[in-house]
Amino acid sequence: MTIADDIFKIHLPKPRQKILEEIASRWSPRYYTDVPIQEEHLEIIFEAARWTPSAHNQQPWRFFYTRKGANSYKKLFSALEEYNQSWSKTAPVLILACAIPKDNPFAFYTIRK
Repeated sequence: MTIADDIFKIHLPKPRQKILEEIASRWSPRYYTDVPIQEEHLEIIFEAARWTPSAHNQQPWRFFYTRKGANSYKKLFSALEEYNQSWSKTAPVLILACAIPKDNPFAFYTIRK
């Protein structure tokens, strides 16, 4: 039994609708291990992002990442609100997701009803 298993027991996701188990069991903790992430794992994450649904087939998203210890990490971390700094300070990688909304209101990650 790991600490992650204990934390997951405390926060068991409860979807309102029937969804894929992989999505239902996904959980984003507010505390991260400081163990470095392998480059190949980051490549998988960004490849999955590349294959997410498009916004009028424009893929107006850009992802930037930086590793702990780099000057860019310090700059990105300093741009975070104090609360977000409190739980992300151990993260070995920070990822910045940006949208290019020009002429494409669907570039934003929002649900519109």
